[in-house]
Amino acid sequence: MDAEDILVYGGLLWLYFTYSSPGVSYPGPVPQPVPIGNNPPGVIPTGVNQGTGTVTDPSLIPAQQSINQQIIQFNNDINAGASVAVAAVGILASLHLLTAAVAGPIGAAIAGIAILVKSLVSDVHLYANALVNQYENPFGQGVISIIQKITDELNAGTLTLEDATNARDAVVGGWTLYRAKMHEIQTQGTDWYIVSTQSLNNLDNEYLGETLPNGKTLGAGMGGVYGNQPNYGFMSTWIDWLNGRVTSLGGI
Repeated sequence: MDAEDILVYGGLLWLYFTYSSPGVSYPGPVPQPVPIGNNPPGVIPTGVNQGTGTVTDPSLIPAQQSINQQIIQFNNDINAGASVAVAAVGILASLHLLTAAVAGPIGAAIAGIAILVKSLVSDVHLYANALVNQYENPFGQGVISIIQKITDELNAGTLTLEDATNARDAVVGGWTLYRAKMHEIQTQGTDWYIVSTQSLNNLDNEYLGETLPNGKTLGAGMGGVYGNQPNYGFMSTWIDWLNGRVTSLGGI
């Protein structure tokens, strides 16, 4: 991955790094400060998502609670040996319940992540050469789509706690499933291990410094634009940012 463009848009500095497929790019962190004291831990949790969120629309509360419970159950199932595809059914169903109640661009962006991850965890025809183009790049771009919609509302002064919470929970839930699928793929052979490990490292420095079976030692993901801290890169940066938006609006 090589840096291609540095774009300035709307007063925000967006650092773009093009990955394998043309037209797919990842902006660097938007310089919107996260309130001091509200930063979550750097490592993505393997259990329940970071904060349960405060849902302002009563119709969304059951879905939100269900998602939180399904993430816990999902991890329990994975630890007990269930396949990712089987364990993901409940959380994906809950996530669809949530997205169905969210209108407008935010809802569409959240639904996009849910559909993509559902396809990933149930894809029985995955092969290593297609993993990046079919899933990693679209997943990263899907996260950025959510971030861009939240940023648009933030700059317009229209960002609601509901949108910020739903966006945060969709990204955390989607990332939990993505990571679990990559960990499952790692067990399928050397080539699979290499491609899935590189994907996790690219998205969040999860294997920073590890030497792969092919002799390659992994450096910082995303070309280093999100830093070189282990287990803290692209995904952790944006989850922190989303948590900051939720907290600033009075959520948890």
